[in-house]
Amino acid sequence: MKTLFLSLNLIILPLFFNICFAQQSALDDFKTGDIIISDNGSIANDKYGLSSKPYDEFVAGIFHEEKQDNPRLRKYPIKREGIYLVKFNSENGPIKKGDIVTTSSEPGVAMKATESGMIIGIALEDANGESGLVKIRILIQYVK
Repeated sequence: MKTLFLSLNLIILPLFFNICFAQQSALDDFKTGDIIISDNGSIANDKYGLSSKPYDEFVAGIFHEEKQDNPRLRKYPIKREGIYLVKFNSENGPIKKGDIVTTSSEPGVAMKATESGMIIGIALEDANGESGLVKIRILIQYVK
């Protein structure tokens, strides 16, 4: 029985680490504040991309990388809850504190939500200018 356990560890552990590093390298192209989507809206996936349509139902979260000298200590950079900065534009008008925000037609960028659909959160401050970063509380859900 000990031999079987040792053999499975030798097979499963390298596979696990390969999957982790494949996901890490797949995320290297994203910048803090990008809205990330996946094939099914889950973070348990290895195919990520930038949101590119309004009210995208496959939002996985917001990309926020905490700087780490040791890549093995790097925390998972797709955030699904909490308070983070997200990229925004004024596609549906200016974003004010308390506005609901969603994905826009610009890749990886949020806009003010003005109709029913999937949202990414609530603005915690007024957005300055036509584009940039705005602080939101992430609440990924459908809103009527």
